[in-house]
Amino acid sequence: PMAAVRKMSIAKKTLFPVFIVIAATIFLYSIYTFTQIKDIEKSVYNQHAETGSSYIDESFHATLEVLKTNAVSIAQITTLQDALSLDLKDQALEILTVVSKSLSDILETPVRIHVHTADVKSFVRVWKPEKNGDDLKSFRHTINEVKKTNAPLAAFEVGRAAITLRGLAPIDQFGMYIGSLEVMVGLDKIIEHAKTDINSESVFALDKSMESITELLKDAPDLGQMKIVKTKGMNQQLADQILQADADKTTPGYFITKDFLVIKYPVKDYQGKTAGMLFLGKPMTIV
Repeated sequence: PMAAVRKMSIAKKTLFPVFIVIAATIFLYSIYTFTQIKDIEKSVYNQHAETGSSYIDESFHATLEVLKTNAVSIAQITTLQDALSLDLKDQALEILTVVSKSLSDILETPVRIHVHTADVKSFVRVWKPEKNGDDLKSFRHTINEVKKTNAPLAAFEVGRAAITLRGLAPIDQFGMYIGSLEVMVGLDKIIEHAKTDINSESVFALDKSMESITELLKDAPDLGQMKIVKTKGMNQQLADQILQADADKTTPGYFITKDFLVIKYPVKDYQGKTAGMLFLGKPMTIV
C-alpha cells in the first residue's frame, strides 16, 4: 500500500507541471486566436470601407464629368446664346426643355438646367421658369468662379432647396462672356446604385455652415457639427443608429452600429472643403 501511495504521489508531482503547461498553452492560444480574429475583422472592415469609398468616389467623378461635358456642349448652341443676349426667356426655355428631357431619359434621373446672366442672376430655370431674376452672387460660388475664370467646372454645391452635383460652363458670344449655365442632378441615382451594386444604405449630412444657404437644414436632426438631410432613398434605421452612435462622424473611415458597418465619405465642394458627409451603411449580416 505504501508503495502505491508513493507512486500516486510521484505521478501527481509529475503531472501537475504538465497540466500547468497545457493550461498556459490553451490560454495563450485563446488570446492569439482572439487577436487573430480581431485582426481579420479589422481587415475585413477596412476592405469594405475602401471598397465603399472607392465606389462613391468613382460615381461622383463620372457623374460630374458627364454633367460638365454636357454643360459645355449646351453652351455652344447658338440659338441659346441669342436667346440669352436678347433676353428671350421663352425661346431659351423651349430649347432647354427638350435638352433637359433628353438628358433625363439618357441618365435615368431628373436633370435640371439653369441659365445665368453675366451679372450672376437667374435667367431661366427649366424646372421652375416662373422664378427668375434673383441675384445668386452671395451663395452660388461656382457661378462666380466660372465668371471669374471663364472656364467650365464640375462640383458638388448646395442650393436653397437642393443638394446637387453640377457641371457649369460659360456662355460666350463673339468672344464675350454673356452668362453661364449649369446642368445638375441630385444624389438619388448614386444612392440607388449604391444599394444595388454594393448592398449599402445611405444617409447624407450637411455641415451646419450651410444653414445660411439652404432651407434643407431647418428642423433637421443634429449630428455634432453637421445635420442629417432627408433625401430620397435615405434609410431611417441607419439614420437613427448614426445619431445614437458614440463615434467620430467627421473624418473618413468607418464605425460600427448595432446593425451596420458605417462608411464615412466626405463630400467636398469645388474648393476642396468638406461640405458634408455621405454615410454608407452595409448591413452586418453580409459583412
